[in-house]
Amino acid sequence: MKPNKLLLSLSAFILATPAIVISPSAGAAESAHSYNKMFKDVSSSHPYYDIIHTMVEQNVISGYEDGTFRPNETITRKQAATLINRAVDVTKTLSYLHKIGEGKELIEPKDVSIKSPSYLDIKAVLNAGIMELDKNGNFNPNEALTRGGMAKALVYAFDLIAHQLQKTFKDVSNTYSVYADVLYVNHITTGYEDGTFRENNELTRAHFALFMYRAINVEDYWTAEEAELYKMLNEERRLQAEGRLTVN
Repeated sequence: MKPNKLLLSLSAFILATPAIVISPSAGAAESAHSYNKMFKDVSSSHPYYDIIHTMVEQNVISGYEDGTFRPNETITRKQAATLINRAVDVTKTLSYLHKIGEGKELIEPKDVSIKSPSYLDIKAVLNAGIMELDKNGNFNPNEALTRGGMAKALVYAFDLIAHQLQKTFKDVSNTYSVYADVLYVNHITTGYEDGTFRENNELTRAHFALFMYRAINVEDYWTAEEAELYKMLNEERRLQAEGRLTVN
């Protein structure tokens, strides 16, 4: 699958600015802060203790009824859809505005019942272009979310853009190379020490929480120069998506 034209438009903004690498532990807990709701299986020594509990207080993460978060469990596609739909208003994303502008019909997954607790979340991310169906029209809600799927979903959900695009990771396919690059340049992922991204690997719930936290707070990871550039470019993209800016 080729990246759609929204991502291809990123190439128009490529600048010769070097990417900045941050430590994989950036944003991790440095102190044992107390929170209103705390998971009994995420101790203060957990590297993402603060990140996970901050997202609880932001009503993005709720955990399980038994008071656990189960950080080491694999995150499913339906769980990712729910977290994304809680974190952003998908109707205001650029991908949603593009789809509406093109008059595309609303998407209904064949394998998700309207009675499912995740139905509205799944339908929202599908119709915003954040996640997609397979060739048979199924969402596969209980399948694991891959790192490649995570990269694409976060780029569209948080309207991420890159000031330079390059094939950063040596193992990423054409399907996900742009998305992985955008996460890398925005300091949301650093990949593995061997220079790989491993797009087909599954994600734990803790790692997805980390990537989402960085995407939500992406401006905190930008340099001053990046912040000025990205805000300008994102405003141009939004105006274009809303039909108020004509690009020749």
